[in-house]
Amino acid sequence: MEKTVTQKNLHWQRCLFWPGVRDWLIQRTTAVILALYTILIFLFFITHSHVTFEAWRAFWHHPFVQIMTFLSVMSIAFHTWIGFWTIFEDYVKPIFLKFALEVGVFILIVWYSIWTFQILWSSS
Repeated sequence: MEKTVTQKNLHWQRCLFWPGVRDWLIQRTTAVILALYTILIFLFFITHSHVTFEAWRAFWHHPFVQIMTFLSVMSIAFHTWIGFWTIFEDYVKPIFLKFALEVGVFILIVWYSIWTFQILWSSS
């Protein structure tokens, strides 16, 4: 039986909710964001042969750099959570230990994300 166009579209929409597909997509998206951020940092050093405090401060206080830095930190947070969650699910068998490790990592990720937000926008 031949599937209609609507059935094929519905199949691909459901694929995003298959176990692991969403995590895989997040991992790849965050990797692209981190790659772009790395290029941004490299471009700064390539274009500034002698970095002064004023140039460095101006670079970090530019809204685009602050947004890219925050997106990168969020990407690291998502990337870290998925990685640790996968390791804990695959290799940690005692349920209480698995839960404690997941909660601990989650709290650290949230803490570091909030701390980064404060650092980026505290002295703008």
